[in-house]
Amino acid sequence: MDVQYHGLLQRQCKRYLKEVREVPAAFERFISAVNDAYHQYDNDLNRLERSMELSSQELIQAVARRKQIEEQIILQNKGLATLQNSTVRLMNTLDSQKITSTVLEEGIIMTGAQGGFILLPEEDKGKLCIKEEMDILPGYKDTYLAEDETLMWQSFVTGETLMTEEYKGGQRYLPNAMDGSLTTLMVVPLSVRKEVIALICLLYFKPFDRGQNEIIEMIQQFAVAAAIALDNARLYAIAQGELMERRRIEEELRFLSSHDTLTGLFNRNYFEAEIVKLKENNTALLGLIICDVDGLKIINDTLGHAIGDGILLAAARIMSGIFSNIGQLARIGGDEFAILLPGGDRENLADLCEKIKVRVNEYNELQNTVHLSISTGYASNEKNHMNVTELFKEADNHMYREKMQRAQSTRDSIVHTMMKRLEVREGAATSRARRIEKLAVQLAKASGYPEGALKDIRLLSQFYDVGKVGIPDYIIYKSGALTEREIIELRRHSEVGQRIALVSLELTPIADWVLKHHEWWNGQGYPLGLQGEYIPYEARIIGIVDAYSAMRSDRAYSKALNQQEALKELKRGAGTQFDPVLVEKFIMLMGELSEDEL
Repeated sequence: MDVQYHGLLQRQCKRYLKEVREVPAAFERFISAVNDAYHQYDNDLNRLERSMELSSQELIQAVARRKQIEEQIILQNKGLATLQNSTVRLMNTLDSQKITSTVLEEGIIMTGAQGGFILLPEEDKGKLCIKEEMDILPGYKDTYLAEDETLMWQSFVTGETLMTEEYKGGQRYLPNAMDGSLTTLMVVPLSVRKEVIALICLLYFKPFDRGQNEIIEMIQQFAVAAAIALDNARLYAIAQGELMERRRIEEELRFLSSHDTLTGLFNRNYFEAEIVKLKENNTALLGLIICDVDGLKIINDTLGHAIGDGILLAAARIMSGIFSNIGQLARIGGDEFAILLPGGDRENLADLCEKIKVRVNEYNELQNTVHLSISTGYASNEKNHMNVTELFKEADNHMYREKMQRAQSTRDSIVHTMMKRLEVREGAATSRARRIEKLAVQLAKASGYPEGALKDIRLLSQFYDVGKVGIPDYIIYKSGALTEREIIELRRHSEVGQRIALVSLELTPIADWVLKHHEWWNGQGYPLGLQGEYIPYEARIIGIVDAYSAMRSDRAYSKALNQQEALKELKRGAGTQFDPVLVEKFIMLMGELSEDEL
């Protein structure tokens, strides 16, 4: 029912009522109810129309919101896909250089930057170093970050992502940046366990759209994955380094278990294992050579183990040159070598031993060092079918007999070599050496020394300082004051000289005097602290002559004194350093001798 129909009904009802004089009360109530129903309907219709209009607006808004959410979901899914792909790229390698390159590349693509670089801290230098760069000016890789780059330093210290749109350093890095122009800089830290391990620095020509918070959040999420990847690479590198070190140690231990540390030859363990194999295999023909370096203990005791090691290395090189391709050479003791020669007969073994001697002689002719001597012995089972143990015993016995036969000549050769070294270093054949010998003999004569024993005085004057061959040159020639350790080392020369003298039959009679020629009359000398008459007479003589000669010569630490000054110093030391009676005799002697005799 609409408004027109309702009006028509009212008019018809009125005409009808004019015709009917008496209207029943019930009908009046009916009309009233119809009017109320109409008004109620009209109100309901208006509310419905307004409700429908409001619902249409909400629907439009809801549709718009849904579209916006769908777009956001698409964008987030795209970002998540990008993040996932980037993370997969990072996790597919444990190479830190590849990871830093990937981090920078993905960071630039993800944020649309014009260029950027990766900063890594160098803990030992307290600096940040540019380790990876992309689309920036050349020459910055592997350079340190400038101190005025405060934003980057701040991000490194605080661990926060920082950004500025007023960065004035763009022209420092970006090829197309104008001088003085402002660029945008975003610094994203890579942190592991609250420690910044790297910085991603991204550069833009224009202000960054801060409405794109999703990009910032995404690069931060990416930074978390990148930090984990870098840390994994670091831990992997450490683990690899430890593994390689362990393998190196294992290989070294395997090598050391079968090789001599000094010469690099096979050692006794290897040699004995080879003997066991030969016993088990019942090798038909086997030759064995035993070699021993003569006089090694003398060399070690007098010149030091460094010189002794040099002699051993020389011997090892000589034998390696002979046996490297035909036998198994091993160092089986301190001065002993052995060579196993499968198929070696006696004639062949004798030739090889002779070849060792020839090579040793060639070495001694070419080297101005300590004399090298090697005793050899050999054995073969070609006739009597000896086992390996018996073979070793026979070769060792032959070597020992040869060693005993040449022992004294070897010792004399070593002493002779030492004296040659002393002559070269201190000029023992110069006028000073001759003057010492002459003055020592003259003082001995003036003191009533037996004429027949003067040869020992002459020998002592030549060899009393032989122990200095074992003292390093830097101590002998040092111009300044010696340190306490250097003094102790220098004072060793008396004991070293005694050891050298004792190995030579010619020098044995003077060995005790060589040891004691630096003892003082008052007991303050060395090495034994002897006093007065307990010091051998010959040692007292050479002590005075040596001191006088030293004062009369230019030394590294002092200029020469004239005769009167030197004699005055001797007189001052009489009764403390020197025998006072011998000093008086020496002063009288110097007054009696002519210039030619001096």
